[in-house]
Amino acid sequence: MKYLIIFLFLSFFISCGKDEPEDKNASLAISAKESLDFSLTFNNGKSLAIKAKEGLLSFENEQKATMFFFMSSWCKPCLAEIAHLNALQEKYKDGFNVIALMMDDDNNLDLNNFIEKNGIKFLVSFSDMNFLLSKSVGGLSGIPTMVLYKSDGSFYKKYLGIIPQEMLDIDVQKAIM
Repeated sequence: MKYLIIFLFLSFFISCGKDEPEDKNASLAISAKESLDFSLTFNNGKSLAIKAKEGLLSFENEQKATMFFFMSSWCKPCLAEIAHLNALQEKYKDGFNVIALMMDDDNNLDLNNFIEKNGIKFLVSFSDMNFLLSKSVGGLSGIPTMVLYKSDGSFYKKYLGIIPQEMLDIDVQKAIM
């Protein structure tokens, strides 16, 4: 019984992975000398222009710290993280943005229904450009993965798996300053 509880506890705090053949977007890998310009389109119809150059990422962040949240609809830890990110988005709305990037291969996902069902209160992008952004931030070794940028647009921290809201709160406060 003791081992079962430990196993369940640990399995909850690890990230999701899918045993699938090679990523269909692996050809989008970005070299250190490559320069790319692309846009993410969100559920509200707005878009965000992104430039990846020499391993660095730049985007218009309205002088707000920005958290890119790479997730999938089937990933239980991803779904568990939504409430934490909703709370942080609300708490720091004047200085912080959360942007979810759906990494699902299923083009039949009803995004608006998924957002409503899961109570997502931040921007969500569901396009092939999400895979390009994942390569631009150094790739993903699992999901959920979150990448935090400071309000000046510089990289701050990358997270893998479920992260306690308190830890994210402290890092968001530092990224806003």
